[in-house]
Amino acid sequence: MALNASDSAQLDACTKQVADLQTQLDKQKTLSELYRNEILTDSEFLGFTIEIFDKIQASINSGVINTMPVEEQRQLQETLVYVKERQAADNRYRKEGDPEPRTYEEYRNP
Repeated sequence: MALNASDSAQLDACTKQVADLQTQLDKQKTLSELYRNEILTDSEFLGFTIEIFDKIQASINSGVINTMPVEEQRQLQETLVYVKERQAADNRYRKEGDPEPRTYEEYRNP
């Protein structure tokens, strides 16, 4: 059975629409991967923040830093909890094969 001109035009329009949708999907996949990589980079930098906060918290707990006001110590603890939660949320974007986040030392001295 041969296609008439109307059917052929409709088929061509559908084929073009499928191609356009595939192009859009490919762009979205690329954009999604870019966003995921940015999230993983942010997670790594949150890790640097956690490292220094943990060092400050350890200094407070050991008595080395004994002049920080209680309210600032509370702020440090609450911020540390928030940053750790944020990093955990970001890390859910990790996939098998992603490099492990670096420490600050590894970042500064690759």
